[in-house]
Amino acid sequence: MKLLTTIAAVLISISAHSQEKLIYQGDGIITQGQDTLSLEEFKGMCLEKRIVKYQKVYRSPSFFPFFRREIGMTFNKAVKKSFVGQTKRETTKYNLQKIAFGFPSIGLGAGLIIWNIGDYADGEGDWVRPAIGVSLELAGLVMLNDVSARSNHKYQSDVYFEMLVSRYNNK
Repeated sequence: MKLLTTIAAVLISISAHSQEKLIYQGDGIITQGQDTLSLEEFKGMCLEKRIVKYQKVYRSPSFFPFFRREIGMTFNKAVKKSFVGQTKRETTKYNLQKIAFGFPSIGLGAGLIIWNIGDYADGEGDWVRPAIGVSLELAGLVMLNDVSARSNHKYQSDVYFEMLVSRYNNK
């Protein structure tokens, strides 16, 4: 009888432990045992365990490791990229927004730098315009770096959530 009770206790503890493990199914679906968790519930669970949600993720799968670029991902950005990667229309809209703000930012930054070079020849140049120009150019480049194909947006969010679930399960 004592052996039977011990076996039952061990089985219950094993099943309770296995239900705590999270599994990422893809498309932003995270399961815990038979239950499906919302992304907000998962975010709250990560906050409880103090899991850092900023992660560097490879931009796309590649056969050449030295050509793989990394981008910084946060939880909210991964949720957005998961949504953007679902339909071609959403991907196009997202990419057009990045392009619409990226190219003018680069152009405006270059214009400020060139304007300052012209004024510097007259002795009126300062440090403010080049600083603003460089920061605008960098912001534009960061925006343009985020433009990619639908499959890459989906890949980035999937890799991010897989890494976050793995961290959660190992902590």
